[in-house]
Amino acid sequence: MTDDRPECDRCGLADASVRELLVRNPDGKVNVCDDCEDELNAEVVREVGRPEVVLDE
Repeated sequence: MTDDRPECDRCGLADASVRELLVRNPDGKVNVCDDCEDELNAEVVREVGRPEVVLDE
C-alpha cells in the first residue's frame, strides 16, 4: 500500500497534521503541517477539500 499523504511544503513532514490550504497574498494553495502554519507569509482563506462545519454552541 502506498502512502498518499502530502508533504509539508516548508519542512517535508508527511503525517496526519499536513493539510492543503487555500491562501491569499500571495494567492495559491500550500501543503502545511500544524507546526509550520504559524510561519506562513500568507493569509489562510480555508482548508481545501474540507466542507465548512457550523458548530452549535
